Amino acid sequence: MTIELFKQDFKLYASAHQSHLDYRVEVPAGVQQLKVLFDYQPLLETELEALERAFLKEGLPAELAQDQDGFRNLLTITIQDNQGFRGAHHYFNTQQEIILAPDQASLGFRPDPIDAGLWTFTISCHGLFSDFVTGSLRVLADFSFDQAKSQPQPLTSVVPLARPAKNRPLSDPQARFYKTELHSHTLHSDAQQSTEYLLQQAQEQGIDWLAITDHNTTTAHDEAAAHQNYDTQVYLIPGMEYTSFHGHMLIHGAYNDIVRNWTELNPYNIDQITEELQAQGLNVTVAHPFVEGNPYCTGCRWDYLLHDLKYVDTLEVWNRQNPNNYAYNQAGFAKWLDFLAMGYEINASTGRDWHTPAASEDQLAYTYVLAPQEADLDQILQALKLGRTYISLGPLIASCILDGKYQLGDRVPLKQDSYNLLVNINELQAADKVLIYGRQNLLKEIHCHQAGSFEIKETLQLEQESLLRIEVRDQAGKLKLFTNPIYIG
Repeated sequence: MTIELFKQDFKLYASAHQSHLDYRVEVPAGVQQLKVLFDYQPLLETELEALERAFLKEGLPAELAQDQDGFRNLLTITIQDNQGFRGAHHYFNTQQEIILAPDQASLGFRPDPIDAGLWTFTISCHGLFSDFVTGSLRVLADFSFDQAKSQPQPLTSVVPLARPAKNRPLSDPQARFYKTELHSHTLHSDAQQSTEYLLQQAQEQGIDWLAITDHNTTTAHDEAAAHQNYDTQVYLIPGMEYTSFHGHMLIHGAYNDIVRNWTELNPYNIDQITEELQAQGLNVTVAHPFVEGNPYCTGCRWDYLLHDLKYVDTLEVWNRQNPNNYAYNQAGFAKWLDFLAMGYEINASTGRDWHTPAASEDQLAYTYVLAPQEADLDQILQALKLGRTYISLGPLIASCILDGKYQLGDRVPLKQDSYNLLVNINELQAADKVLIYGRQNLLKEIHCHQAGSFEIKETLQLEQESLLRIEVRDQAGKLKLFTNPIYIG
């Protein structure tokens, strides 16, 4: 089976003389042979005016050009595979066919296996003397099997690997919850709101900490800082949304560390990139993993295959306003529960993906972060990394404490048969129900008979559990609030 991986027709003007044009092409697994077809014309330029321009460009008198002269346009191809330099052939030929295979290769190129990855095909304009040169570059791949049937499904092929549990220092007993928005955009990328307007809206909505996560840029943070955050009391979390061809990642952390060239991301280095981000101490969130992808939202769905989740902190399981209205959010929430059941200590978050002002009928979800009184940025970032958070469309947790001192994101030593849980929740509606879950089992269902505040005191048997988490659902069963776990053992 032969498929065309890439085709580019081009028209290069004389100003492209002595320049390089790089085309990065994804070569999938299972390729037996690559064929590169490259052509351009004309080879020889004899027009006197073009020859005179060539002399002038080099600082030489135009009079040196003679009617009988001619200069050859020279364009060549250089190829790099996923491992490095593969070869080049410097010769005057306007019709070139390059073969690459494990056991053979065209002159100037190395016979080696065809590794999956991002390859670079470079057109080098050694000499370009005509007014313009036209041509095309094609990359064809021969497969030994039906490649489409061999593709694993992202976020469903992850298998649990043995690893030590996360280090979880005990939370501050005087900590409080901060209302936080982790995913927002400005005019610096594709939003319909200025940085100043976004900050003003965040203040009106009572947001304590706001992450501006524009696509592949942080310049809105520079603007906000230059204007003293436009006189709001909203604190900023440095962030950026790495917006690539195969998925989006929210990165939160130290301002000088979050900027990275997003074009480096590809399906064959995603584990390496996330590992490097984690080594820098950054928080890594897979954004809207199951949203509609191509062609509806180019690159929005998570199509990267992660071989392990240890370099990912969080899944954005709720995205956009009115999150219960979107099936992809239900899929994200279900996948998060699957990962918890598999033993991964991975967090869940919500992000409005805030591009436009909210409508009056919108239901807005926020991430509430448990951090010390008067918390600074480092403490907020640590709380996010440890999952000291809950997500809510309305109800507010005042406290959630197990055995008198363990809070969300903590780890409880498994040293006894029963544990006392104390939870205080405000702004509940009559007929809401509070659900207390273990790793996979529903441990307790509690019905609220009147609106307002509600206190829960329960003694729970947890010897068979590895975590404890809480949900609030309305009378119709719609999810209104969920916590990240308290871990056990």
